[in-house]
Amino acid sequence: MNRKTLLFYSRSELTYLYGSLHEYLKDDFEIVHVAYAREEADILKNQFGIENVIVFKELAAGFTAEKITAERLEEMDQLLMSQSDGNFNLNSALQSNRTSRYIGYEKSLSVALMYYETWNRIFAGRKIDFFIHEPVSLLMNQVAAAVCRRQGGIYSTHILVQGDKDPYNFIMVDQYNGLPVEVSYRYAHLDSAAIQRATPRVQAFLDKFRSSYNVFFSALGAGTAGFKFRNDLRKAVLRQKLKARFRPAHFDPILDNIELFITEDNLNERRLRNVKAYGDIVYDQPAAEDTFYFYPLHLEPEAVVLYWADGLYTNQVKLIENIAAQLPAGVLLYVKDHPHLYGYRDRADYERIQSIPNVKLLAPSIPGKQIIKDCKGVITINGTGGLEALLMNKHVVTFGSAFYNACERVKQVRDIRDLREALYALKDVVYQDNEELYRFVLALLTSEKTGFTDFYGGMHRALKTDLRENAATVAAGLKEFFNHYGNFKSANQEEVQ
Repeated sequence: MNRKTLLFYSRSELTYLYGSLHEYLKDDFEIVHVAYAREEADILKNQFGIENVIVFKELAAGFTAEKITAERLEEMDQLLMSQSDGNFNLNSALQSNRTSRYIGYEKSLSVALMYYETWNRIFAGRKIDFFIHEPVSLLMNQVAAAVCRRQGGIYSTHILVQGDKDPYNFIMVDQYNGLPVEVSYRYAHLDSAAIQRATPRVQAFLDKFRSSYNVFFSALGAGTAGFKFRNDLRKAVLRQKLKARFRPAHFDPILDNIELFITEDNLNERRLRNVKAYGDIVYDQPAAEDTFYFYPLHLEPEAVVLYWADGLYTNQVKLIENIAAQLPAGVLLYVKDHPHLYGYRDRADYERIQSIPNVKLLAPSIPGKQIIKDCKGVITINGTGGLEALLMNKHVVTFGSAFYNACERVKQVRDIRDLREALYALKDVVYQDNEELYRFVLALLTSEKTGFTDFYGGMHRALKTDLRENAATVAAGLKEFFNHYGNFKSANQEEVQ
């Protein structure tokens, strides 16, 4: 039997995850390693002994001067439309691509063509079954996902979820918008007898989940700005300024568009400035007598907003205005920002949110589950708050692709103008623990793999993750997923083809 071929695309800290997995997967799969730049390639070689590595930027450098023609634009436009089921074309892809912000339209088209030619070259002559990387978050990996799907491969990514066995668990989702193929398969195939047998396990998970207001991954931020937080930000800003002064970087706006964006965006300095501006913000207080829905703000820019919602709801302040306008009379909308990456949002956004008559803006430090406990439901693009609300028997309305959309309780609204009808239909609906909820929870728990996969923002170092031990655990889950994928795909044919 032919072995499946996996392509691991290593960029930034994911290099340590994918490099460590190689040892535990190489005997079962053909593996292609693509490193974003020479830095990642050196880590793969020196730390993990992986010699045969394609360096993406070195290959892409040969396509930076490609001539943009009407034919090539049409070709890329058709690729993105066909492989996103009509949800993206080239111009909308450029809008969702954050790195286009500082280089203009013509150079953005050149970036798109460079990516297109580079991924075509990488896929040429190779039958890639699975392309493993982070969720689609940039034009670079959106084009990769489109080329991969056109060639018959699966763009597959790992997302961290809460489980009932290990401190860290993940599920695999597919394509540019994170389709939960395995969760959907298990949800559709669980019968009443299986659910009844697993009821003690499911109920124990729900009881534990509901017993705590702990913020998932609170180490990334708690929504406050104490002395240490501000001091660390000041140090980060100072390091950036010293680096810019003594080691100035010279970027090719096409080849180095990502690095140019990171430098120009200057996130840490912006956060420090915003935190100072927040000084006299008076947040609203929850009130026991309020009837309300809850909208938890997503971080921006973020993959789930830019791509998993098809780029339609990137202006979350305007979305909040529209949601508030659709609510039944007497119903409020509570809004709270994400506790992670405190300071990323301008004060003006909060002022605009607070100006909406039936909206309360709560402090980001309040645990989301504490708010969900008392709300009628959660309205979200596709955030974790929607899953938490589902597990707490609340209404859930989503605008984007979320793995928990698989549950029939979740109402997905593609057009904001349809929200009012969905909410009025839910006015008298009260959910309780029942077979429908147990079915989804069991599908989720049985789809989960053990191990830590969120190698972003220094988390694997903060957690002191043992790379070898973790890789062995993660690899076992990946083997199971890849080897059984044919079953999941056949059951979800319309979604994944």
